Amino acid sequence: MLKTVLIPAGHEYQSVTNGQDGLKLIQEQQWDVVLLDIAMPEFSGYDVVFELIKNRTIKKQPVILFTASTISSDEINEMIKMGVTSCLRKPMSMKNLLEVLANVKK
Repeated sequence: MLKTVLIPAGHEYQSVTNGQDGLKLIQEQQWDVVLLDIAMPEFSGYDVVFELIKNRTIKKQPVILFTASTISSDEINEMIKMGVTSCLRKPMSMKNLLEVLANVKK
């Protein structure tokens, strides 16, 4: 679904289906923004974030988390303190996502 909104809005988009592949892409290349779902099998978005923190690369590029879970506001704030740029709760409006992306790129 993201692809159908991001590409027409002028954004390039690349997707992977698991956290290990995502971590590899994040570490191999500089991205304008990393959109990261927390809920992924085997190697979650949390795992990716903690690896980026461990490798001291969390602040090299903006990371926006997506979550449909019951993550608390305190947990979101803690992730932001650790270097995550933002966290969006699903379901989210695509308009809201595009606004967040526009603010990150400023």
